[in-house]
Amino acid sequence: MKLTRNIVAMMTAVVFLATVFGCAATHTKIAKKELDVQTKMSESIFLEPVGPEKRVVFVQVRNTSDKQSFNIEQQLKAAISAKGYRVVDDPEKAHYKLLAQILNVSKTDPFRPALPSTCPELSL
Repeated sequence: MKLTRNIVAMMTAVVFLATVFGCAATHTKIAKKELDVQTKMSESIFLEPVGPEKRVVFVQVRNTSDKQSFNIEQQLKAAISAKGYRVVDDPEKAHYKLLAQILNVSKTDPFRPALPSTCPELSL
């Protein structure tokens, strides 16, 4: 009976240790005290080719984050202009309207390891 308890205790300890140390993400969770999984939504939009007279874009970027000094509207307009589009300030004169909203601005941790694909417990 005592031998059976020792075997069960040993197996429980082995399973626990394998679970805790089996995935690199567990180390991150222990180090950070909270595993923060962030979801970012991205959607590609493909436009039909149009003639030069229709390559007119209205651009509006709203920043609703807590970092109001973060402004990318001018860089975005310059990048669109470099692609051969004319950027206008009047949405009625535009063939395309690009409306963007910045929700969050934060630094990323370059040393944070990616979730390993061999860790099915943490697959998202």
